[in-house]
Amino acid sequence: MGPSREKTGMSSPGERPSDEEEVGTQDEGGAGDYGSDTGANMAVAAAGELIGTFVLIFCGTAVAVAATLSEPTAGGSYDSLAVALAFGLALAAVVAALGHISGAHVNPAVTLGLATTRKFPWRFVPAYVGAQIVGAILGALATWLTFANAGRDDANLGATLPAGGVTDGRALAVEARPSCWSSSSWRWRPTSAPPRRPRLWPWASR
Repeated sequence: MGPSREKTGMSSPGERPSDEEEVGTQDEGGAGDYGSDTGANMAVAAAGELIGTFVLIFCGTAVAVAATLSEPTAGGSYDSLAVALAFGLALAAVVAALGHISGAHVNPAVTLGLATTRKFPWRFVPAYVGAQIVGAILGALATWLTFANAGRDDANLGATLPAGGVTDGRALAVEARPSCWSSSSWRWRPTSAPPRRPRLWPWASR
């Protein structure tokens, strides 16, 4: 007879892994998001989050500021396709370049969401969130340096604000929905399958 579950400490096939098994997979080399080794070198992983967040914020807000200031390369401030493309392509580049290093969360909402659902160890959260905040601040500063005071005074450094007449509660609800979707879809995998390295894109070959 094979070893019992009590002796091996592993879940049987088709059974949801325990909390210890689920979180423990993040500490093994190559077992983190996109095959990252978060537990192997936290300094490198945190640096990856800082750089990735910087790139995302700088690229996105710089184009948003350019659109607000009616720069010819960005189009209008409210219907600029360049702004959406800047954020989307910057995120895609960050995930491709840094996903294997830190998992490319580049967003405290993603990190906290994964930790809350026990897909990411809580002891790594302070380093990740701290690095993301620093990277975001540096990205905003870079946008300010690029456009000088006009970028800050006239375009608010690309910051988004509720439209006129929108209450705080409504704005919070609108922001909560995409944040929830982002956190849940970022690290989805079938619970009946053993942990494996996620694909960068759903249609990519392994």
